[in-house]
Amino acid sequence: MATKPDYQNIVKEILLAYAKLKPAYGDIDSRVMFDDERAS
Repeated sequence: MATKPDYQNIVKEILLAYAKLKPAYGDIDSRVMFDDERAS
């Protein structure tokens, strides 16, 4: 069974992958931010 840090890393990887995708139209800037200090 995966631990909580494992799940956190999986979610981070997924979000970072989606953040690399650009919108089809419009001038949209997406950013991904993580608060690792408060991730408990």
